Amino acid sequence: MPIPMQTSPTLLRHLVAGYLLDPQGKSVRVIDIVLTPQQPDLWDVQDLLLAKAQHDGLALRAGSPLARDQVIPLPSIPRPASEDRRPLKAWAVSVYIVAHDVKFAGYSRGVFHWPDEPDGTALEAILDVLVADALTPIFLEPAEKIMVELHSVTVEPSLVQPTTYL
Repeated sequence: MPIPMQTSPTLLRHLVAGYLLDPQGKSVRVIDIVLTPQQPDLWDVQDLLLAKAQHDGLALRAGSPLARDQVIPLPSIPRPASEDRRPLKAWAVSVYIVAHDVKFAGYSRGVFHWPDEPDGTALEAILDVLVADALTPIFLEPAEKIMVELHSVTVEPSLVQPTTYL
């Protein structure tokens, strides 16, 4: 029996990317994963990337224009259905990802809230998030366009609470 999950999150996840200019006029690539109520437009992307650059301490040219902006939707973080009142537990999920067509291999790991050890549909949704967050910032392509093999999937209780995947 599939695990009921919420399918309409209030905030959508997007990867935003673009190039800004440093004080010497050289391009600086800035990438961030953001939560927004709707798909960001060009002005939102510029504001988000300027804020990310300032947060990271990057020096930018005053009035730096945004070039080659990209907005890529990311999968939503799975959540139990709203009627599921069981207490949430922290679960560390890790996976080794191999993508032969883009010559990538590496681990992705995150801590997620779920009432019981995630499996089935819930685990598939969590793995979709981990794969997208690992591949999309590198290749600036939606992860579903990249063929991947998943190896060494582990799920274990975590003493650390989720910080990224809330």
